[in-house]
Amino acid sequence: MNNRENVQFASGGLKCSGWLYRARGGPRPCVVLAHGFGGTREMRLGAYAEAFVEAGYHALVFDYRHFGDSEGEPRQILDIKRQHEDWRAALRFARGIGGVDPEKMILWGTSSPERGRNGPGSGPSPERPPGAGGLARSDACGASPKPLLPARRRPAGRSRGHDDARGRRGGEAALPGKLRA
Repeated sequence: MNNRENVQFASGGLKCSGWLYRARGGPRPCVVLAHGFGGTREMRLGAYAEAFVEAGYHALVFDYRHFGDSEGEPRQILDIKRQHEDWRAALRFARGIGGVDPEKMILWGTSSPERGRNGPGSGPSPERPPGAGGLARSDACGASPKPLLPARRRPAGRSRGHDDARGRRGGEAALPGKLRA
């Protein structure tokens, strides 16, 4: 699938670089994707975006300022507050894309353990962007089967993925093929 467009949007006076994947028809929901911390879009986010497009969603994949192809010097500055600003800027940008239903936005991130609890799309936090209709988070994208947190922090015999698969964490879990737009 080669429906990827290079895009840029402003955040904090710099340009964030991204890829836009368009689904057929419209208006459609849009999934905004980024890795946590220092990950970049080159680290397999395109494969996830393509799966969302096949399910009928538009997808915007982006790099934070100071990472990947985005602007910002010095490079590799890890600043969670700035990354949250980048998420909000990406969400604003995605809402303005032709064919995107601005009321149906989903944030999808990986790696950052705090993103799901108090990041830009969760709970009653001041970081919650208005209009984000969903939040998805993955602790790791195909990296290691080992848990990222000590086992004592979870009930015996259960993993976070196990809870997600059984819908115990805020709704039914589903694969992109089950999430028809």
